[in-house]
Amino acid sequence: MKLPLGNTWGFALLATGAAMVAGFGVDAVLGGRGFPAPVWPDNLMLLAAFLVFQGAVWFGTRGRRLMDALGGGRLAVVTLGMICLWAVFLGSLPQIGRGEDAAILQRVMHAPPFVFLMLLLLANLGWGILRHLSAGLRGSSLFLFNHVGVYVVAASALFGSGDVTRLDIWVREGELAWTGTEGRNRYEMPFAVHLHRFTIEYFPAQLTLIDSRNGEVLLPAGTDPLTLRQGKGAMLDGYRVVVREATSAAPWSVPGDDPIPAANIHVTAPDGNTGEGWVSCGSSVMPPVFVSVGEVAFAMPVPRVRLYESRFTLVPPAGEPIETSVRVNAPYKFEGWWLYQKGYNVEGGPGARYSQIEAVRDPWLPAVYAGLALMAVGSVLAIGRAGVLVRQLQNPKTPQDR
Repeated sequence: MKLPLGNTWGFALLATGAAMVAGFGVDAVLGGRGFPAPVWPDNLMLLAAFLVFQGAVWFGTRGRRLMDALGGGRLAVVTLGMICLWAVFLGSLPQIGRGEDAAILQRVMHAPPFVFLMLLLLANLGWGILRHLSAGLRGSSLFLFNHVGVYVVAASALFGSGDVTRLDIWVREGELAWTGTEGRNRYEMPFAVHLHRFTIEYFPAQLTLIDSRNGEVLLPAGTDPLTLRQGKGAMLDGYRVVVREATSAAPWSVPGDDPIPAANIHVTAPDGNTGEGWVSCGSSVMPPVFVSVGEVAFAMPVPRVRLYESRFTLVPPAGEPIETSVRVNAPYKFEGWWLYQKGYNVEGGPGARYSQIEAVRDPWLPAVYAGLALMAVGSVLAIGRAGVLVRQLQNPKTPQDR
């Protein structure tokens, strides 16, 4: 049987199929636990070996149909298609940590078939860049900036994943934490976090309409709940609602815990029936309060969180302590570590408020930023080239001008 060479769909399907088969074979040999992620300096040596391999293959096959196939666009399209198929499982199925035994579709990121496809795509990209360079640099800037940028980002993500540290720090108000967890494992951090205060701010409380028999929401699709503001009168799905009083801290709020919002309302139904009283979303120690009008009840959903913030002192092993804070979308950087506000737990009641701070360290991040910068330059060049083409189309040259 003659192998399909050149930039053909047959070769692309054969190459990706071989990578998948080899991946499943390696997975069986590894006992279904996936590839261990190499760490520094082993991953740097593997990257260097991969680059040497790409260069050796290039010099051995340049100018031949095999290199046209290895660096061709059809191989890139088919490989990307297979990676996207794996990405569907990555996004739809729960994924487990590295080294744990599970079905292959639940450990996609370190499954050998997926890793081999990523290596094949990276190699194809590198050979495509070398093929383009062999034709000369004239007119290559747009291609090179974009493709070299993608290559740098992909290589950093693939070979540098083992150096990424992502720890969850759970710390209670007034206490100190110096360890973080990753999956089921606990690690000591190079600094400690002393949490002073955890603050939550909520959006204003709202009012919705439910079936008093089964709790089903009755508001039509696209209808927003009514924001509860003192003295406000408005219509809610045909019912006239007047807010007599609104408070963010009901009298039955638990001291020391987050206050419970409540509102006193008067409701007039379309048929003239009325109802009045307090509504509240309740809490872990208080049931919710409703106002009923016939088979309809007015209820307050649990207010959505607008902001949560942790104020703490970061204690390094050497040097002065640093007082700072983190909130959603406002992280803090310290000696290569990024601290993010990730979550919280206030269900323990007064004196048991926990903040979840995520500590992330990725030493390969500068390389990723460099690749993104190259891609940005390529995008600017693409815009400039598009402008030139538009001007040429608007002012075509006549035969006399040539």
